[in-house]
Amino acid sequence: FEYDPATGVSRFNGDLLFSSGSDEIRSEGAQVLREFAKIMNQPEASQLHILVVGHTDSQPVVQPSTKARHETNWELSAHRATRVVRALAVDGISEPRLGLAGYNQYQPAAPNSSDSSRQLNRRVEIYILAPNAQIAARPIESAR
Repeated sequence: FEYDPATGVSRFNGDLLFSSGSDEIRSEGAQVLREFAKIMNQPEASQLHILVVGHTDSQPVVQPSTKARHETNWELSAHRATRVVRALAVDGISEPRLGLAGYNQYQPAAPNSSDSSRQLNRRVEIYILAPNAQIAARPIESAR
């Protein structure tokens, strides 16, 4: 996986964690997540929050076996993020520190124009956040 210290984002290639169209974590991916959890359970990181974000490529879900579990890429991206959150919780990360989102195909890392670029878009990103990080710059005013 890749870690960008400037943004606090860890990016996991989707093919490392999951087989195509699946939300079952592969054994190689599970080992990487265990190592990540060990780091995040260290005393100096134990107060940090973790946001897991699932992404897909632009190819629609078409295989009947996949479609039975994930009707669209919305479900697939969210289910993959959910599996990662559950794995991190099993590996000892406190659930109140965890959050998740699924972005489908709508935040690509590369154009969806070739197999190799679509592979880059099938990914899970893990954002490491300070416990008091503001998600929005200012509160939304209520409509009157």
